[in-house]
Amino acid sequence: MVGTRVSHYLVVDKLGEGGMGTVYKAQDLRLERFVALKFLSSRLLISPEARARFEQEAKLISALSHPNIATIYEVDELDGVPFLVLEYLGGGTLTRKVTSRRLPLEEIVRDAMAIGAGLAHAHQRGVVHRDIKTANVMLDAEGRLKITDFGLSKLAGTAHPTSDSRPVGTAAYMSPEQAQGRSADRRSDIFSFGVTLFEMATGGLPFQGESAMAILYQIVHAPPPAVQSRRPDLPDRFAQIVEKALEKKPDRRYQRMEEVLADLEALQKTIEYTDAASQTPTASLMSLPRTRLSRRRLAGWIAAAAAGLALAVVGLPPVWKQIVQRLEWGRIQRAKHLAVLPFLSAGQDPDNQAFCDGLEETLSSTLTQLERFQGSLLVVPASEVRNQQIASPSAARKAFGVNLVISGSVQRSADEVRLHINLIDTASLRQVGARRIDARFADLSRLQDSVVAQAAELLEYQLEPQIRTALTAGGTRNAAAYDAYLQGRGYLYRHDKQGNLERAAGLLKQAVERDRDYALAHAALGEAYTETFRQTKELRWLAMAQSATERAVAINDRLAPAHINLGVVYAFTGRQEEAVSAFQRALQLDPINAQAYREMAGAYQSQSRLREAEATFQRAIEMRPADWLSHQALGIFYFAQQRYREAEPVFRKVIELTPDNHLGYRNLGGVYLALGRHAEAARMLERAIEVKPTAAAYSNLGTLYLFQGRYSEAVPMMEKAVEIGGSNYANDYRIWYNLGDAYLWAKVPAAKAPAAYQRAIQAAQRQLAINPKDAAVLSSVAVCWAKLGDKGKAYLQIGNALAVAPEDAAVGFKSVLVYELAGQREEALAALKKVLKAGYSIEEIRRDPALAQLRKDPRYAALAAARSVQSSPQGK
Repeated sequence: MVGTRVSHYLVVDKLGEGGMGTVYKAQDLRLERFVALKFLSSRLLISPEARARFEQEAKLISALSHPNIATIYEVDELDGVPFLVLEYLGGGTLTRKVTSRRLPLEEIVRDAMAIGAGLAHAHQRGVVHRDIKTANVMLDAEGRLKITDFGLSKLAGTAHPTSDSRPVGTAAYMSPEQAQGRSADRRSDIFSFGVTLFEMATGGLPFQGESAMAILYQIVHAPPPAVQSRRPDLPDRFAQIVEKALEKKPDRRYQRMEEVLADLEALQKTIEYTDAASQTPTASLMSLPRTRLSRRRLAGWIAAAAAGLALAVVGLPPVWKQIVQRLEWGRIQRAKHLAVLPFLSAGQDPDNQAFCDGLEETLSSTLTQLERFQGSLLVVPASEVRNQQIASPSAARKAFGVNLVISGSVQRSADEVRLHINLIDTASLRQVGARRIDARFADLSRLQDSVVAQAAELLEYQLEPQIRTALTAGGTRNAAAYDAYLQGRGYLYRHDKQGNLERAAGLLKQAVERDRDYALAHAALGEAYTETFRQTKELRWLAMAQSATERAVAINDRLAPAHINLGVVYAFTGRQEEAVSAFQRALQLDPINAQAYREMAGAYQSQSRLREAEATFQRAIEMRPADWLSHQALGIFYFAQQRYREAEPVFRKVIELTPDNHLGYRNLGGVYLALGRHAEAARMLERAIEVKPTAAAYSNLGTLYLFQGRYSEAVPMMEKAVEIGGSNYANDYRIWYNLGDAYLWAKVPAAKAPAAYQRAIQAAQRQLAINPKDAAVLSSVAVCWAKLGDKGKAYLQIGNALAVAPEDAAVGFKSVLVYELAGQREEALAALKKVLKAGYSIEEIRRDPALAQLRKDPRYAALAAARSVQSSPQGK
């Protein structure tokens, strides 16, 4: 075969032979590159099953596109023998690498993350490999790892051309379920990955025997040896990852490859911090470095040298390749989309962790202010990092689409603080730069200035004096006040944990007592009170929030975040005009502040100034096109106005910007639900739950089941929503309202539905005590009373809601429900006519069980038909 020309390929060497076929190295004569040709073994040509497997491999690989999966170029045939044209990988197998030398931990973790990323990509597209092993991971000429040989793979939920009733795979790497001939899913690949990880660390396999059957018996019945028994230098954290991947029962194993990657990334961060402690440059608080060879100057120097010597990158020695790669990174990352990850604390003291969290949150907030001076910078709000529990670079990339993250670690003693910060490229997971900052406690108040300066330098930004002044406005020079402030902000940042809000408020009060003119501390105290109100719905906290925030503004009127929080307080109490003024002042100070635009648009919406609201949401997007939060806000606005088809592309944009953000899927699912596209709605809502199981996602999926008449299936969804919502949803009337509906229509024990409606009313009353003119809440309370059989209270509340928002279609729909449940068909039909004309979802009207009898009325059919004409292209 060697020397033979196959189509436009010249075979130059035989690479190997396996059970399925033979692989050759060949030269592509057209594109002048090397490829690998994989021919089906001649002895298998007569087997339809073998041919089907071969074709299946081609189809599965062609559906995958990932830097850690070998690429397929084409499928062809020579004299009746099929062959695949694959990417040529000249670096050998991972088996050869791990058996030739003992790999250091950082290299093991890096390689494992590369394999895991490729495997996760395959799983996301429904492909189960079923033969993950070091021999099926190869290296290209640059040392990049690629998963190969998908000959035994299958699509999840489908049968493979070979029978699943006998063991499939390589014995030593099989999962227990594969060894027993049971169906394999992605968790089987995770077990095989665990075996591979064990081999990478130790150079040997966890399960061994004299025969394949002996090995399979070990896999099914014997516990794996502890990885540290063969490699004592490995940390417990690594051993725990291997142990969990090798759990015998699939349900006790990692369930998704992304979970393994998250643990590996966390381990990698601890390795980086350890390295940084001994290797990164030190920036003294009192004497920051004045000069250094910048990447930009270095780029010019290298470019000139490269031009003079006519060097090609491919011919450069390894060190020079690394320099050129770094320069290339600098050219690519002009637009810096950044998230600041949670800082790690050395030690177990919760106050130290609060100090870390406060430092991280204030750095994120300060860099957000830097956006208005640097058009290339976009910073994810710290609140979103916290809400989505993002702790690793790849998770930040998936959730927010960022290309950079800053991570950090803090060591704090009685008289000194040491901070390490790292800038990481989320695509390559490569550390771009790092800094170490030391500060004596007596100089602690200057720490923030130093951190911001070092972060800006890592991002290649020059902080002019006027920029420094703007970024440090409202601060303090009192070390004790700054310490209390940072800890207070840290507890506020983690306000979801029991007791943290009280700790935050206490520490922030200490900060303002130690420095009465500490504007940022007064503003943070106002935020703490505002968040306390969000959780308790007790009105007194809003008054305290307003007082603290107004004090901050009185001390320093140039703090945009303080004006935004003041506007939020005004909006909560229905003082929308004052809220708009506060947001406008914030925008005078920070003209590209997307949060200020979004909050102001919400205030306009509350006043039914819909054109101004829409224009303001769009202005937020115009100022920051890559900010998914603004796209989401506009989509929610369209949904609330029953403009579902306009909402759809906006939520699709959210998913495009942040492909692993559960909110995009959840909201798009709600749009499809309103449009009657149930299959698409189910896919989106299930995907949202897969990404992040939230109370709202379960409640929305339960609503879909109600629309489909699947009442008994809706109940556990709604109960799950209440269960996982916890205290955050204790006062959310919508969750209890939906649970009541599920109980009502599923005909569960009689007391359950009324109890849920009563809980909904109680929660709603807390909100009405704050803003008695909230039409959405008023109308929902009216429906609850109607379903409880109290017509008088139902009429009173729906009347109040209609008086506040007579043109609101959602409120109008609730009036249809109230009138129909109260037996007032004429009023219900009149309200329905108005609702349909306003564009309310016909799907919800068609599906709501409470309107079953109304839909039998001939007059309903006429109204629905008129709506269909109105909605058609001809009727518009």
